[in-house]
Amino acid sequence: MDIRESIGNQNAVALGFSKHVLLTEANTSNSVLSPLSIQVVLGLIAAGSKGSTLDQLLSFLKSKSNNQFSSFSSDLVSVVFADGSAAGGPRLSFANGVWVDSSLSLKPSFKQVVDNVYKAASNQVDFQTKGLGLVLPFSGEGDLTEMVDSSVGQNLYVSSIFHKSFIEVNEEGTEAAASSAGVVRLKGLMLSDKLDFVADHPFLFLIREDMTGMVLFIGHVLDPSQTN
Repeated sequence: MDIRESIGNQNAVALGFSKHVLLTEANTSNSVLSPLSIQVVLGLIAAGSKGSTLDQLLSFLKSKSNNQFSSFSSDLVSVVFADGSAAGGPRLSFANGVWVDSSLSLKPSFKQVVDNVYKAASNQVDFQTKGLGLVLPFSGEGDLTEMVDSSVGQNLYVSSIFHKSFIEVNEEGTEAAASSAGVVRLKGLMLSDKLDFVADHPFLFLIREDMTGMVLFIGHVLDPSQTN
């Protein structure tokens, strides 16, 4: 599967759960989220999972295997998050990490994926997705034993995932950032060309990486008079 097909799958995932969030959790206020930020967190959890838990995560992420998703993520880091052009194109910053209890040590195989695929720092994450069919990682019955080198790995589960995004549009352009469990951050600046946009009615918006079409942010404005 090439990167464009993988991006198409991930955009489908992004639109699916963004719709769920915007219609259920954020249906009364202006909201923005970064699907990619959340997908990366789930990819990291998948890298430390096996059995039915891994199957459920891969199904949610529309990926056939951990290797396939890891390969896609590695390509994404090098292609989508490459520095902006010399002509002053948008620049995206990408950072993530894994935090574990001090009494546990990461498995070398998991740490290798964290370090080499996600370019993450090896250093605990309420974004419940049961309404979308992703249950096992958040239950006491999930299998995250590929994450840590300890028998207590059988008792690991994801208690929660926190996600926060913001977007600011002013005369100088657009600035957007997102973090999931303090794991992922994205920041982009638009080109200097300015367009007039009259926000006098509710609207849906997204920010995507133009070369690949990868969706980075999705949000809606229900009340344009609100500043936050």
